[in-house]
Amino acid sequence: PGDGCRSRSRLSLREKMNNTADAFVLAARNALSFLENDRGFMLTETIAPHELCNNLLFYKVTYRKKSSRSPELFVSLATAPVRLEQDLEFGRGWPPKYHDTINAIELLAIEAPEERLEFTSGVYDAFGDVQKMSEQYEALASVLRNHGGRFFANDESLWDSVRQLRKSRIQQLEYQEQSRLAELAFKRNDWQHAIELLDSLGENRTKLQSARLAYARKRAAK
Repeated sequence: PGDGCRSRSRLSLREKMNNTADAFVLAARNALSFLENDRGFMLTETIAPHELCNNLLFYKVTYRKKSSRSPELFVSLATAPVRLEQDLEFGRGWPPKYHDTINAIELLAIEAPEERLEFTSGVYDAFGDVQKMSEQYEALASVLRNHGGRFFANDESLWDSVRQLRKSRIQQLEYQEQSRLAELAFKRNDWQHAIELLDSLGENRTKLQSARLAYARKRAAK
């Protein structure tokens, strides 16, 4: 009982290297070296705790490119291995604001929706292993390197695309929730509620949902 830092799994993780903080910084900087070498960014922040014993701890490197003529650009690679979280986030302006920030998954969805970001190992299992972390961070960095043209050009149209993507995803989540509630109402024979929910889906209704709407209306009319 007591300190979670002493769990066998976490000790095993730290034993992969003498210093996980150094391993993270090395892997992250190697993957993002093109920012300094080719894009004029500078490393401005490094957060790398030496003890992986708290799920609130996270590791992060941030690069920034200042400009007197346009908003400052930034790129941050962050991971919280105990929480299984990892992301490459970039945007304009400092400090970051949500509406001026995008991540690697969103950029792929906008610029190359046919591509998928895949990793051969998990975030927690890879942490502390320079080779595995390098593979993960390089995969994230390659998204920005290969598809970040509009970002690096400070192109306003990218942020229009980000807003449209997020709006579409919110609508999709709302549709999924309405569909789930409509199915529950239909199966419970709550015809009036099912009608209201199915009708609210409008042109997004599937053939099955349209058939259920027609059936529910017949049953409600009896």
